[in-house]
Amino acid sequence: MPIVKTIVALTDCVNLGMITDDQYFEIGTEIVRSITDEIKDWSEGKPLIDEWAENLLQYLSGKFKDLETAHKAHPKLVGWICRVAGVAGVEYGGKKYLAD
Repeated sequence: MPIVKTIVALTDCVNLGMITDDQYFEIGTEIVRSITDEIKDWSEGKPLIDEWAENLLQYLSGKFKDLETAHKAHPKLVGWICRVAGVAGVEYGGKKYLAD
């Protein structure tokens, strides 16, 4: 899957200090977000979404005291997590999503 190779390359960049952790998660989330709808129900795609969401949540939880504070700093990141988790009422991409 080409997206996995892209994420691995992005991981190499952060590990080499070429980009910050914030940049890693912002770029990576945008890459994964762009194909979320297409792969969320695909058996090989869902683990990628789940793993990215888990890593992103761990990162935000370690950096911010709560999701509200994280949302103020990174609305797209928190919005995407809430969207894939089915949290209702969180604005993401210019619209509010309802839980599935």
